[in-house]
Amino acid sequence: MKRRIFALAFLLAAAAAVLACVLTAMAAYGNYFNAVRGETAAYARHAGAGVEIAGRAYLTKARPTPGHRLTWVASDGTVLFDSAADADQMENHGDRPEIAAALASGVGDSTRHSDTLNVQTYYYAVRLADGTVLRVATTVSRVLDSFRSVYGPAAGIVALVFIGAAAAASRLTRGIVQPFNTLDLDHTGDIAVYDELAPLLQRIREQRRQIDAQLESLTRQRADFSAVTENMSEGFVTLDLNGAVLSCNPSALGLLGSSFQDATGRHIFSVNRCEGLRVTVEAALAGRAAESVLSIGGRDVLAAAQPVSDGGGLRGITLMLMDITEQRARERMRREFTANVSHELKTPLTVLSGSAELLMNGMVEPQDVQRFGSGMYKEAGRLIALVNDLLFLSRLDEGKTSAFEPVDLLALSKSAAERGESKAAARGVTLSAAGAQATINGSHASLEAMVFNLVDNAIKYNIDNGSVTVTVSLMNGAAALAVEDTGIGIPKDERERVFERFYRVDKSRGDAIPGTGLGLAIVKHAAMIHGARVDIDSGKRGTKITVVFPAELTVQAKP
Repeated sequence: MKRRIFALAFLLAAAAAVLACVLTAMAAYGNYFNAVRGETAAYARHAGAGVEIAGRAYLTKARPTPGHRLTWVASDGTVLFDSAADADQMENHGDRPEIAAALASGVGDSTRHSDTLNVQTYYYAVRLADGTVLRVATTVSRVLDSFRSVYGPAAGIVALVFIGAAAAASRLTRGIVQPFNTLDLDHTGDIAVYDELAPLLQRIREQRRQIDAQLESLTRQRADFSAVTENMSEGFVTLDLNGAVLSCNPSALGLLGSSFQDATGRHIFSVNRCEGLRVTVEAALAGRAAESVLSIGGRDVLAAAQPVSDGGGLRGITLMLMDITEQRARERMRREFTANVSHELKTPLTVLSGSAELLMNGMVEPQDVQRFGSGMYKEAGRLIALVNDLLFLSRLDEGKTSAFEPVDLLALSKSAAERGESKAAARGVTLSAAGAQATINGSHASLEAMVFNLVDNAIKYNIDNGSVTVTVSLMNGAAALAVEDTGIGIPKDERERVFERFYRVDKSRGDAIPGTGLGLAIVKHAAMIHGARVDIDSGKRGTKITVVFPAELTVQAKP
């Protein structure tokens, strides 16, 4: 653009200078020619007067001034005299424009190239009193001939004009281009050079505002997206068609067991080489949605890959990673729970069904009816206890507990001991409850079930003539309930599982010991509702289970 502006400005300046020179020369030539015409006309009138007075004698004696030629022509066009040539040898001049005009109107003039003198000539003719015509011819330099004498100076002037034009064009170009070179698109409001630039600058400002608004929106959306993905527990990864990572959140790297701080730009298989991941990603790159469960670092991770496409075809894939370890554990527990419930229900139902069938068919001796009825009643009670425990546990799972109220732990412990007294006495087990006065805010029904099941388990899994001690104490201002027995103990590797539903430590005695197998599960859920911690201290003989309640639940405490 700068070159084009310079070339145009230079050509315009040079053309203007040349045109001015030409017009000036033409004007000067016009003045010169007018002067020649006036001089020639005056000379013709003077010579004509001399011819009228002296006739041919004047012409023969008079010497024309340099550059002039006198020709005397008769009324019929015959040349009577010529100062530059032999009149007898000259052709008839009656057809000359200036001669014809002079014969007709008294004067006439013309300009033409003289064949005789081979020059540009101006002719002026006057008619004399005797009807003859006297013509004066004056040699006139042509325009180009007039320039020959000034070729050198003119060339110098033109050269100076071209140099000046080039300098002016260069300065003008810089002046025009400079505002564009220094244009600051961030501060277009401060620019005021050309009025013609105002519409352009206004449009730039509008477009800049739109671009800034779009960038701000995109930045905000990206920040929101990053905030969401970075705080997701699920992993989110985007891949290009080559399998390279375009973006990923920290959870994805953690789930893939990667040591990289940022995997952007790396191939996904360099982040994790698990076979399941490879199959899933390759299927998605082929255009098919796929998922698989990966075992990484002792966890189960669900990898779901989805191809991303538009009208132009496949653009990449997204990979979602979810830790389903707990979900699978819950599914396993649910399956085990279903199997355990089925097992627990099967035995009493089988006894009930068999006994009822025998009674219905009259196959029971009269003296055995009472025994069969007692057995059926016992199994029915077992079923009712199981169902009640399941319903209670279900309510605890759903958080459907009674409203919190002040509950005296020591009184609750003594009440549970009294309820288990008959069962303990049947095996010779000594049962006692003592300790500090501690009242906490809690669900009476849940706490009652907790204490009773702890006492009941301590009696059931105790040895004959053993002991069970229930103690309420204060630990750093927090109430604690401890149930200690002298029973069979809990192996260290099974202490976490005793809280699972239907789990029994001594499986060989599982059928011999009555119960639903849900006692400690109820204890665990009741403790969770109150935010309490359950500790187990057990050896080969004897077990102590301590439930420590949060200090903020304590309403009143007295050692």
